[in-house]
Amino acid sequence: FSAIAQGVQAAARQEHRMVLLATTDGTPASEKEAVMAFAGRRAESIILAGSRSTRREDAGANAELAVELDRYCRNGGRVGTLGQPVAGLTETGRVHTVEIPNEALARELALALARDHEGPFVIVGGPEGLATSDDRIGGFQQGLAAAGRPASEVVHTGFNRNGGFDAGDGIAGRITAAGAPRPCIFACNDVMAIGVAAALREHGLEVPRDAALAGFDDIEWLRDFRPALSTVGLPLEDLGRLVTLGAISGEAGPSTVEGAVVLRHSTSTLV
Repeated sequence: FSAIAQGVQAAARQEHRMVLLATTDGTPASEKEAVMAFAGRRAESIILAGSRSTRREDAGANAELAVELDRYCRNGGRVGTLGQPVAGLTETGRVHTVEIPNEALARELALALARDHEGPFVIVGGPEGLATSDDRIGGFQQGLAAAGRPASEVVHTGFNRNGGFDAGDGIAGRITAAGAPRPCIFACNDVMAIGVAAALREHGLEVPRDAALAGFDDIEWLRDFRPALSTVGLPLEDLGRLVTLGAISGEAGPSTVEGAVVLRHSTSTLV
């Protein structure tokens, strides 16, 4: 999110605008509160850079968020969203969405990893109903199926570093069991992958010797992470710029960006 925010700031500065920033922990209820606050301050545009939730318990908050955004648009505001559009919006003519091909890219990653890894796969994903995580899990499973491999086990946890650590802690116990095959772990974002690696180290395990490990996003922190992490690279700052310029210009409808699979030492078979 910090890289995306840098892109938002750069685009806003280019267009002689100032940026107000709020963190919402990715919940539609908190996003609705932020939208109301920014609308009350007469913000020209509002950018939402969080995953949509399809969880049943968030249905009411999703509807309330859509109502607030529609009201804001009818009063002249413009909206930009990253990843997925907000369900239930009616004022779509004032909304610009930059779509991220999470499912397709995760499928490509699975196909690339399945070419060299012979053991089992484990997916570490966020809570069920978190759209970004669900898309990446689904795409990875599709890639494994296309490679003729069985479906992966999925461990659901927090969509952050601590969630990755908790999942890695559980996976480590199975790796150390006598005769256990070397797994390939796909964490649905790089921060989770960092947490998984930390948990494995706590158990005296090393990547890639005892487990292959891959993430998603190619965040800047990976420059200092060892071993170098296999991942899917996304142009994070460009995402922030694109969604901001689209919202400021009033460009409606979706646009898309491209990403690429990046294989590094964390999934190497040469350990």
